Amino acid sequence: MRISYWDKWKGAAILAVVLIHALGSTANFPPDSFNNELGIILRQFINFPVGLFIFLAAFFASKSKGSNLSYYQNVKKRVLRLVLPFLLWSIIYFGVRIFRGNLELTNVPLMLINGTSVSVGYFVIVMIQMSLISPFLERLKTHQLIQLLSLSFFVSICATYTLNFILPENIWSKFPYYPLPFIIWLPFYIGGLIFGKKGETCWQSLKVSPIVGAYIVCVGLSLIEALWILEDLRSLATSQLKMTSMLTTGTVCVLVLASWSYSKDKKENFLSWLGQRSYYFYLSHMLVLLKVKYFFAKFSIIYNNQILFVLIITLATLLITAIGALILDKVLSQHQSFRRVIGLA
Repeated sequence: MRISYWDKWKGAAILAVVLIHALGSTANFPPDSFNNELGIILRQFINFPVGLFIFLAAFFASKSKGSNLSYYQNVKKRVLRLVLPFLLWSIIYFGVRIFRGNLELTNVPLMLINGTSVSVGYFVIVMIQMSLISPFLERLKTHQLIQLLSLSFFVSICATYTLNFILPENIWSKFPYYPLPFIIWLPFYIGGLIFGKKGETCWQSLKVSPIVGAYIVCVGLSLIEALWILEDLRSLATSQLKMTSMLTTGTVCVLVLASWSYSKDKKENFLSWLGQRSYYFYLSHMLVLLKVKYFFAKFSIIYNNQILFVLIITLATLLITAIGALILDKVLSQHQSFRRVIGLA
């Protein structure tokens, strides 16, 4: 049975994903301009969605009945739920590219492997890797996971900064390759397993106020780090994977658990509806967002005011993809398996 509270946080993460991609246009303005700096500042507050998705996936994996299945059955079940929607949406994206005349068929295998077949599909590739190693991680004791968490965080940070500062010309320091290895995101998965194993007694005892304070501090540190490295590495300054951004995401993950006992509203709303269909929105939104951006960029009065531009792009993208979800929900209401393939369930 789905619980709307968790879906609301998934919905919030999808909102952050769309906003992050809408903010990409701010990089087109001069470095010292308000529009450019707007993108840098806002990113520090919303650099949590992928880490949160991974954290929640591990949190629920620790509570699933997967341990009763063989390794093959366990992995097959998880990977199919990821791969089938990914392949379907890849075909749709390929169709759009063929229509536009900008698809080289020889590039298709690599695009499927690195996730660019759906523009930002690196997350899917990461989650497939997590699915392969999760059965082994789930067998570890809590104290072993805590030790592994420290090690994985150290390795992740070393890999990120080595690639960006020491090997900036290496292909693995550029998108989409730098966020592809599971080891980069592993701290969030291990964190989700730890809290899942500890149970409600542990995370319901967490206090919201100090966690919110920690989040504010981490955002401040993230902004300082971003401004420090901005001149040389804008991509890292806005990244979800720089150290201070990872710490910020960690506080959001803990805040999600701490807020559970304070949540009085267990009813569904737009956020929970969005969260229930988060995979559909993640896979489909770039098709809409790029078109919406192209259209509204023609109006200089809107484009030169990036606060307004980003707001319009975000809302329009969500509206159009939501209408698509409503139509598909209606058409496939009696076909649950097809809804899963599209990412609606």
